[in-house]
Amino acid sequence: MKNPFRNFLLAWHRMRNTQVSTLEGVRLATGLDTPKLVRSLIFKRNYERDEAKLLRSAVQSGDQVLEIGAGIGFIGLLAARLAGQGRVTSYEANPAMQKVIETNYALNPVTPDLRMRAVTRDGRPLVFHQAENILSSSIVARSDVNTTEVTVKADAIGKVLDEISPDVVVVDVEGAEADLLPEVIDRAIPRLLVEFHPHIIGVETIQAIKASALAAGYEVVQDSGDNVFLARATS
Repeated sequence: MKNPFRNFLLAWHRMRNTQVSTLEGVRLATGLDTPKLVRSLIFKRNYERDEAKLLRSAVQSGDQVLEIGAGIGFIGLLAARLAGQGRVTSYEANPAMQKVIETNYALNPVTPDLRMRAVTRDGRPLVFHQAENILSSSIVARSDVNTTEVTVKADAIGKVLDEISPDVVVVDVEGAEADLLPEVIDRAIPRLLVEFHPHIIGVETIQAIKASALAAGYEVVQDSGDNVFLARATS
């Protein structure tokens, strides 16, 4: 449910020129270095609301968490608050986000280990498509979004999972979930939190991924919007 006061909150923060906001206990920079759309969503208290709700159910103190797709750093910071210092590793492929992420990390006492790299099946360098609207940036080319192409380094998903041995994997990669999730599901990671992007990969692909997860012993614990929390069924 959307905050009924969201437009009032937006106007109030803009009038006050708020430079730092707190969302779910996480402090976030809301100055001009933060993209305008993201600032507006933070002010309205709508930014990653569904994902944050599920994250609180998925992550426990002491969990080892792998986040693929850090965005501005918010979800990784919330995961670090829940799991503890040194328990979260966050990957972000978009080099344009590094300054924003590091600024937000500096505002908080507990932070993830940040790796400015993509995560792919084979770990080879790839072309990343930067959009002016950062929420649309992706390793997946989209015909409906104007982007700038940059080459970024990558780590192979299998090697990352071997290194970190996560209890929870959080995936928000603007369509690349279709490439990464089969490996994650095959490894029987205990808990998965995924934001699906039907406008990029299609509903049928999402249904196939969910069916594969259910067949591998996962169950849907909660879902909210396009976000799904899956956990391995326990006997």
